Amino acid sequence: MSIRRSSSLTILLILAFATITACQSNKKESGDSGSQQGFEKIDKTTFEKMMDQPNTVVLDVRTDMEFKKGHVPNAVHINYYASNFNDEVAKLDTSKTYLVYCHSGSRSFNACKIMTSKLNFPHVYDFAGGWKAWSSGK
Repeated sequence: MSIRRSSSLTILLILAFATITACQSNKKESGDSGSQQGFEKIDKTTFEKMMDQPNTVVLDVRTDMEFKKGHVPNAVHINYYASNFNDEVAKLDTSKTYLVYCHSGSRSFNACKIMTSKLNFPHVYDFAGGWKAWSSGK
């Protein structure tokens, strides 16, 4: 193999490695699982096991209308879209564990990010299936 061909192959390998490393870094930064954000996503089974534990609060972040149509028993309601959402959440006891849900997972994920990164709540879980999974009975 010539030196020129060997150098080209080395450069290609370096570029491939750099691309893979960058993609992995971007995936971690996106926080898709939530765990890199200081919270983790949980499924319905885990949600049901955790919701009756001492010092655990179920937090519904859906709109007022959604909440009135139905909600998880004993859920605390704070509308994610309300202008005072951060202020209302900041009033909550940070020593408790929070199981956060919305309709299907988007608002609860964002609410969990706010709770952990801006408001320093240490025990936050995102019920990824949300009301949709809870009310489906599955």
